[in-house]
Amino acid sequence: ACGVPLSRAPGVKLHPVSVADGAGGIVGVWEEMTPGTATTDLHAQRILLDGRIAPGWPADGVPVCTAIGSQLDPGLAPDGAGGAFIAWEDLRENASTPNGLPKIFIQHLAADGTIAPGWPVNGAGIAATAGLQLHPRVAPDGGAPTEGGSGFYVTWEDGRAGIDIYVQRFTGSGAVAAGWPANGLAVCTTPGEKGAPDIVADGAGGAIIA
Repeated sequence: ACGVPLSRAPGVKLHPVSVADGAGGIVGVWEEMTPGTATTDLHAQRILLDGRIAPGWPADGVPVCTAIGSQLDPGLAPDGAGGAFIAWEDLRENASTPNGLPKIFIQHLAADGTIAPGWPVNGAGIAATAGLQLHPRVAPDGGAPTEGGSGFYVTWEDGRAGIDIYVQRFTGSGAVAAGWPANGLAVCTTPGEKGAPDIVADGAGGAIIA
């Protein structure tokens, strides 16, 4: 009754999202506001099929990103091994520079709640371009053994030249997939604003974006 808590830590919890962990449970991510502050960080929790917190995961979850400024609007996809690939809007540039803009960052959490080997604490940016980056959504790529195992796609709103939709494909190690542009591939750049993209795997290694 009333569900299983992902966290009982002090502070407001907002905008939860979750994906299947491949073993009947979930990995969930949410925005968490630290008491006495006006910013939010991202935290994650893994819940097993029977409702228990997965072994090794703290009762109140693990930090995904606690960088300066707020981290918002998370999207995630399963990594095929009990963990998850996570993307979010990050305001660390906004917090540290007068004209900073939101950018998209990504992180890979392993099945045991640790940051996957080779990934930086507080995540990595997806595109070194001018302009805002908003509303990331993530899908698995179905596995790519020649590129280090299962990878993922991220789509987002991009303000480098108007408000357009872009997508990028990453390997499981966080590198840009072979043959993909360094700062993402344009999905739609027609006149007028495009917003709030969503993405699903197509079952053949690609993805469908709306």
